[in-house]
This record gives sequence, C-alpha cells and structure tokens, in this order.
Amino acid sequence: MSIPISRTAPFTSHTTDASCCMAPMARECLATSRLLPSVTAHEAKDYTILLTSEGTSPDTVPEGVLVTTDRLFFMMVDNRNDTRHMVTLDVDRDGSYDGPDDLSSPWLTSSCELDEEGNRTDTECKVTYTLILGPENGIMPGNISLLIKINQNDNTTNHTLNALSLIHI
Repeated sequence: MSIPISRTAPFTSHTTDASCCMAPMARECLATSRLLPSVTAHEAKDYTILLTSEGTSPDTVPEGVLVTTDRLFFMMVDNRNDTRHMVTLDVDRDGSYDGPDDLSSPWLTSSCELDEEGNRTDTECKVTYTLILGPENGIMPGNISLLIKINQNDNTTNHTLNALSLIHI
C-alpha cells in the first residue's frame, strides 16, 4: 500500500510504504521519503498556426510558450486560387531551410477533392501538417525559425515565423 506524502506540482508525487511509517522510527522514514527524486511530466500540447493570405496567424510564437514535446499544428486557410503553402524548419540553424537535417511539410492546399464516400481523390493532397518539437526530429531547445513558402500561380514568396525559446521540460 502506498500513501501519497505530497503533491507539489501536477504529475508530481512522492509515495512511501505505509508499514515503514507505522514503525517506531516514523520520523526517519518520513525524512527518507522526502529525499526521493520527484518526477514531473508535461502533457504535449498543440499550438495552432493558420496559414493565411497574409502569412501566418499568429505571426510569431511568444517566448516561453513552447516546450519540447509540444506540437505545431499548421492549417492552410488561404483559399486564393492556385495557392499552396509549405512549412520548412531550419533544424541545424545554419540559415538554409533545405539541408539534409531540415524538415518540411508537403505543399498544403486549402481543400482537397473528395469522392462520394468522403475520401480524398488525391492521396498526396494535404490541408494540415503537424510538427513535433523534440529531439526525435532533431529539434533541440532554443529559438527556432520557420520559413513558410507561399506559391501562388507558380510565383513563390517566403514568410518567416519565429518561435522564441523552445524550452526543454
């Protein structure tokens, strides 16, 4: 049987064996249980970014909002004719967004054609893209910079989105 000793933060708890604390040296047992390392967890959260005709909304991610394991969820809402957006991340922070370690989404469109059963007729057509922030994608804590490529009528322009201070939890 375990008895919770304290809850100091979400997902943090210390437990000890009840028989230990019922012993004559209960104070020593309680002191020992306080020395156990605490474990904290962060539940991954989605941060939604809309891809619009003016760039992104929001146009920046404030400092201290994102932590490793969070996800950036991009949704294409720019419904101008013949317009696509691509999200690229300079993972190695070398100023180039097309290196072997960098990440990019497929070209995103505002809608995909569906058949009578509601399935996409073009399996490569995408409206959304999710980017997991964390070491599994080579993304380490610090400032991250995203380049949004906007292709309209075969003319490509770039929009920068800065996410300040990705924090490690």
